[in-house]
Amino acid sequence: MKLNKLFSQRAAVVIARSCKIYGAIVFRKAFYIFLGSMLVACAGFNRSVSDIDTSDTLAALPAAYIPPAQKIDDASLDIVAAGYKDALALISDQTMQEDILRRLAMIELRYAEGKQAKASQSTMASVYANAIATYNMLIDTQQYRKDNDKLLYPLAKAYELSGDMPAALKTFDRLVKEFPESMYFSEAQFRRGEILFSDADYNAASTAYHAIVLRNLRDESLDDHQPSSFLTNAYYMWGWSEFKLENHDQALRAFVVVLDEYTQKAIAGYATRSSDELLQDTFRVMALSFSYTNGADSIAQLLDEINERPYANRLFAELGDLYLKKKRFRDSAAVFDRFVTRYPASPLAPTFHQRQIDAFTAGRFPEEVREQKRRFASNYAVDGDYWVAAKQDTREFIRSKLHIYIDELARYHHSVAQKAKGKRDSGVADAPDALQVAQHYRDAAGWYREWIRSFPGATDLPEKYFLLGETEFEASGFAAAVAAYEMAAYGFVDRFDGMQGSAVSGDKDVDALLASNDCPEAGSLTANDEPAAAKQNEPGCEQKVPFDQYNEAGYAALIAYDELIARAPEPVITPVLSNDDGTTTAQAEVQVDRVGGAAQASTQAVPTEPDKHSWQLKKIESALLFAEHFQMDARRSPVLSQTASSLLALQDYPRTIEVAALLTSSASVKPDLLFNGWISAAHAHTALKQYPLAESGYREALLALELDVTSPLYQQHFQPTLDNYAASIYRQGEERLAAGEGLVAAEIFLRVVDSAPDSAIRVTAQHDASVLLMQAEQWQRAVAVISDFQQRFPNHVETKTASARLLKANEAMENWAAAAVQALALADTDGDAELRRNALYRAAELFEKDGNQASSQSTLIRYASTYPEPVSDLMEAQYKLVKIYETQGDRGNSRYWLGELISAHQRSAGTTDRSRYLAAYASSVLANDAFDVYQGIRLGHPLKENLASKREAMQQTIAAYERSAKFGVEEFTTLATQRMGQVYASFATALMDSERPRNLSAMELEQYEFLLEEQAFPFEEQAIEYFKVNVELAWKGVRSDSIVETYRALAKLMPAKYGKTEMRPGR
Repeated sequence: MKLNKLFSQRAAVVIARSCKIYGAIVFRKAFYIFLGSMLVACAGFNRSVSDIDTSDTLAALPAAYIPPAQKIDDASLDIVAAGYKDALALISDQTMQEDILRRLAMIELRYAEGKQAKASQSTMASVYANAIATYNMLIDTQQYRKDNDKLLYPLAKAYELSGDMPAALKTFDRLVKEFPESMYFSEAQFRRGEILFSDADYNAASTAYHAIVLRNLRDESLDDHQPSSFLTNAYYMWGWSEFKLENHDQALRAFVVVLDEYTQKAIAGYATRSSDELLQDTFRVMALSFSYTNGADSIAQLLDEINERPYANRLFAELGDLYLKKKRFRDSAAVFDRFVTRYPASPLAPTFHQRQIDAFTAGRFPEEVREQKRRFASNYAVDGDYWVAAKQDTREFIRSKLHIYIDELARYHHSVAQKAKGKRDSGVADAPDALQVAQHYRDAAGWYREWIRSFPGATDLPEKYFLLGETEFEASGFAAAVAAYEMAAYGFVDRFDGMQGSAVSGDKDVDALLASNDCPEAGSLTANDEPAAAKQNEPGCEQKVPFDQYNEAGYAALIAYDELIARAPEPVITPVLSNDDGTTTAQAEVQVDRVGGAAQASTQAVPTEPDKHSWQLKKIESALLFAEHFQMDARRSPVLSQTASSLLALQDYPRTIEVAALLTSSASVKPDLLFNGWISAAHAHTALKQYPLAESGYREALLALELDVTSPLYQQHFQPTLDNYAASIYRQGEERLAAGEGLVAAEIFLRVVDSAPDSAIRVTAQHDASVLLMQAEQWQRAVAVISDFQQRFPNHVETKTASARLLKANEAMENWAAAAVQALALADTDGDAELRRNALYRAAELFEKDGNQASSQSTLIRYASTYPEPVSDLMEAQYKLVKIYETQGDRGNSRYWLGELISAHQRSAGTTDRSRYLAAYASSVLANDAFDVYQGIRLGHPLKENLASKREAMQQTIAAYERSAKFGVEEFTTLATQRMGQVYASFATALMDSERPRNLSAMELEQYEFLLEEQAFPFEEQAIEYFKVNVELAWKGVRSDSIVETYRALAKLMPAKYGKTEMRPGR
């Protein structure tokens, strides 16, 4: 019975577990019947009771048969849960109750998970409420159990699924703290990390993820160790957490583990779509970390520390692409370049080099693009070290790029060379010299030659040979140019039979060839360096128009021969030696010594280069080939025109004139070609300084243009041709001027004005004519020419000097009014302040000469108000204003300018005799005004008041004359002395002549007279003292009207001494 009871209890547990785990449907009544009759109630048990051995021990029981798992729907879960609850009420054993409660909690959690998809976010908590409550009850009542981690984990999961993240985090925290060795430890830490990361607590998240890593490191030495399924994701999220914390070094090392893991999976064939997405995201975040640190240097540093990895190229590529998306084009290019530099022998090196070029292209850095294309062509040249070691697919990639890059480099350098040559030909200041221009062309030729070497079987080889000839020609490599031209013209006749003898339009030129596109075609090398078939179906590769300039190449070869002929040495003259026997021996190109009177030939060979004669022979052969292969060429006039231009560019002016004459004398020549013939001839005559012939040629060129004034040719060339036409006339004037025929030169310059008034040089010609007319003193004509120039070109730089020259011419003709107007113009507009000042003063003088006092007066006022320096000119202007106002009777303005005269002198740091004189003059005039005021005061009744006024006026007058005398000018010093004596003498006289009081007795009148004499006597004495000063000056030889007046005054005051006529000076 004890065994049966024990078995019944354990059987119930087994049934419950089986029903939960394997999905058998348990019906409540059957469950009870089984408990009573010991029958198996699970539908999955196919054995009967009779099959069970009823021995005394459980160990003797056979192993249970476990049927396959079956899916249980929600309704079945409800039935199972109800059964568990009924069983719980019938079982009193605590252990069995706890097991049933755990199963019940698991069912409720699973039930909630089933309902989750249909529940809203707001009702999610209620869905999981029963499961959460059951687990919490179990944990609270079973705290003594050591396997409660199995309760904490589903509880945390229930909290997380219900949306209660704080509770979930708290439960996970308790699990990892209380059960560090739990089987749920890694998952719990990972869930903690997710919650913390989501809450932006990156420090705590990093710690959680790192704990998983540390646990794995701790256990990996165990024999039965199996890495956590969360380990890779833990490294991934640990890296993200450290990235968020800006700990990029640690983040990168975590991501490296992720990459290593997925690399191994990819090799083993276990990669999945989700793993690929995580892998791509890992590369992306690593690229961000690299971009936040030192870019490509960070990648290199990481790889140096962890050793090389098979995914190193992805690290560089992701960072380069990231920079590219952010439009950091230089940084992107630098990353790709770093890969190429670090792995120069990598099969991916050309691809990364191409991506570097693409980055520079996207950023529009043409110089860098060209430099990298040059490096690409150098690093991966056909037959180079890399090429030899490369596989076929890599060679194909390289070949496709070299075909384009070498051609682009050649065309670029060709274009640069042409521009440099144009600058040099135009004579601009910063133009490159001839050596630099030649070097540009040599660079282009080098790339054309490299293209020909790399693609010897390409269909467009004739074109490349032709361009090679062009560049060699411009680089003065004429022999190489001839070889290239002739190869282009005659080297591919067997391949292009259809072009032989055909009439070609010739409408392509070098620029058109430079603008054409290329693509890989037949002739690119295979791995065995054999010509490959044409790849006409390659994307972006269209069939090129066949090269159609064979005759042009042939003719260009002739021009190149001309250059060789012009530069080759003269033929060596064969010496004729006289022998001892009287005969002669021709010794061609040998070194001759005389030994013992006999002719001896040196055995040393003398190297020689082809001379003119040799090149002439070669040219003849080439010309015959041209005639043979291009019999139907109908471009005689265009060729003549081009030849004339070429000869002109080559500075072969006589031949230019000859070819141009052939062209212009031909019938039915198109206007543009006719124009080119005349303009070429005119340019050549100009270069030869044959200016009358050049004038004629330019005139004819203008007539050719005027055949169609609406044409683009007219619009483009008329003005330059007109300018050259005018210049040819002007040069004739220069020649006459150099010959000393200035007036003739002036007439020729004026012919430029008449014949080409709209030319650029017309201004110069008119100005130069005016200068020569001035030199020839042709004043009237000069004035007319200068005035016209001034009106037509008011803003021209030479107009600034027009007023000065017109001033000079009008003065020479004594046309004072016109001269004054020009002087005023200079005063208003000239850039030189000193010249403006002088011009303004001169204008006043000229107005004065013209008798225009009003204009002279206003000009002087303007001058005196504008220019305080120099003081000498200022005072002269002020003095003239004084005189003008005196003639006008304007006493007030006259006295104002007298005061300004004195002030100007006193302000001046450097006085002169003239400034002192003018200041003394002004002071003297003002003193005379005070004297006149003094003299006008009469001593009548009331005497006291009048006497006071008279005395005050006397003092002011004396002070004024003293100021005048201080200037030390003899004329005004003697006047001041004489006047001060006169003031005192007149004061004494005024006292004596003053009105007497009325009603005085005779005695009183006598006493009054006596008193007046006593008052007047000191003034007479003072007057005599002043007069004596002038007397002393007279005895020293000083003579002036003031001294004469002094003697007259003394004769009245002291007749006994000074009344003698023989004593008076001046008699």
